[in-house]
Amino acid sequence: MENPINLAMKTHDIQHAIIETIRRQAPAGQNLADVLAPILQLSKNAVYKRITGATALTLDELGRLSQYFQLPLQQLFYPEKHTFAAEFSGIASPTSVMEYLRFLENDLASLRQDPAAEVWHVTIGLPDFYIYHFEELTQFQVFTWERLVWNNPAWSNRRFNLDMPEKEDFLNLTKRQAHHFEQLPVTEIWNEYVLDNFFQQLIHVAQYRLYEKKEDINRLCEVSAALVVHLKEMSLQGKRYPPGGAPSGQTPHWHLLYNETMKNNIFFLVKTSAGVLVYSVLDNPNFIKTYDPKVVEHIRQVFDRLTSQSVPLDGQNGRFRELFFDKLEKRQQAFAQKILKML
Repeated sequence: MENPINLAMKTHDIQHAIIETIRRQAPAGQNLADVLAPILQLSKNAVYKRITGATALTLDELGRLSQYFQLPLQQLFYPEKHTFAAEFSGIASPTSVMEYLRFLENDLASLRQDPAAEVWHVTIGLPDFYIYHFEELTQFQVFTWERLVWNNPAWSNRRFNLDMPEKEDFLNLTKRQAHHFEQLPVTEIWNEYVLDNFFQQLIHVAQYRLYEKKEDINRLCEVSAALVVHLKEMSLQGKRYPPGGAPSGQTPHWHLLYNETMKNNIFFLVKTSAGVLVYSVLDNPNFIKTYDPKVVEHIRQVFDRLTSQSVPLDGQNGRFRELFFDKLEKRQQAFAQKILKML
């Protein structure tokens, strides 16, 4: 039997780790006892005893704290096991694009209001937030999610067209999300294949005649060319803004990097007032989200490694930018020609 003193020490260490995890997530500038008192329904004096470890947390109190904060209980109780706790969007919003978009907007809106927010992004596919600036591309994105990814029964017999009856609902959401993302300081690493996934989906739709009008597929090819032009213009300015607009002096700088060796990474490393977390794609567009410090540190090291192997494309880095977007334009043209031949 394990020594009772050792068990008591472990319990004290776990409680200390729980309090420190909560402290990182508590609102900046607020007294921790003031934050916890209404959650635990205790006096401030009783809360102070739990913060210092003088009084052990009860199971009921631990349950209350776990529901309110992101507590990695698996890691706290079993630190020797290689596991971590994560949220999964596919469970939180499993049935439709609208559920998924509302779920994601809650995170984005909160992040945009956080003065400490900063984002590092690595991807082999173009982030949806840039597609959302183009209504035609957004409609196609929604169609592929509903019919090809989630196999929504309501969409099983539908074919793509640019007159979706529900488009106003999701276009309002996607435009807001694009605006939220523009207001965040972001460093991104791309490669020249960022549009490939979109075009592979478009090839699939064209090949199997999952569209109503050829004109709509032609239009998608045209708008994808406009997307590439807009991405190049934004990289020159080092800021993100809607097509036809202009960069604002208040918009955070956008650092864009190119890495030609990166093949399969897709993640966001996000700093907030509550701590640092990771979003990683799992069954695109679904994602997992975790605050686990070991995962966060691993992803931070991955980002640092990829950054050291990358070249900047924003601002005055003209030679690399021209090379990158020349490759991107040629890939867009090659895909568009292949699709138009299918029609």
